[in-house]
Amino acid sequence: LDYDFLWPWSFEEYEKVLVLDTDVFINRNIDHLFTPDVDMVFTNGPRSRVNGGFQVVRPDKLMLLDMKRRILTPGSYAKGSGWFNKGTIPDKQLGGMTLQGFLTYYFHFLMPSSRSLQLSRHMYNFQFDPKSIPFHHKRCATIYFFHFTSCPNPMEKTLDFFMTRRVHKPGVCKCAFFRFARFAQWVLEHRLPNLNSYFRESPFQSILEKEVPLFEYDDDDQV
Repeated sequence: LDYDFLWPWSFEEYEKVLVLDTDVFINRNIDHLFTPDVDMVFTNGPRSRVNGGFQVVRPDKLMLLDMKRRILTPGSYAKGSGWFNKGTIPDKQLGGMTLQGFLTYYFHFLMPSSRSLQLSRHMYNFQFDPKSIPFHHKRCATIYFFHFTSCPNPMEKTLDFFMTRRVHKPGVCKCAFFRFARFAQWVLEHRLPNLNSYFRESPFQSILEKEVPLFEYDDDDQV
């Protein structure tokens, strides 16, 4: 299933395609990510050179076929030595045999560096990991999009869960959670009113029943 994320490379009817995990929430306009003249825009993760939850790709069927050929080559990946014995980045790479490990091999070891663009995960694809938190000294409104990997996922957890249970997370996590809740509330009320009854049986129930506070946070604020 992880390698289904390669199919967008075949969508040549589009100049660029945005690929996101389902636990990503766009917080600011990201139109500028479609303009760089590269084959892939990406960020790293806490333990991966390429995070599999976000890429902007330039579709190319020939490149996809080359990727597929390499992936299906017998013995192409081995734990410890990586893809085609090129090693792993970082040494204790998370998901080395998955898409993010393969894309690391493909764009770091095979392609010139000019073919891809790495962004800072402290501003894009923010993953709430301990190394990202200290870099974030501004309000969470400045982060372009959140990836709920180390923060309760508002697409799965109810607002009541977040408000009534003591979840030990930094303030930026609380801010991101409530920003998504406000967004979901607005969509359900103004764009999808006919789905209100359906979502009352889902984690969004509490969003429909109460006003969601919108706030920023202080650096020392803890949930």
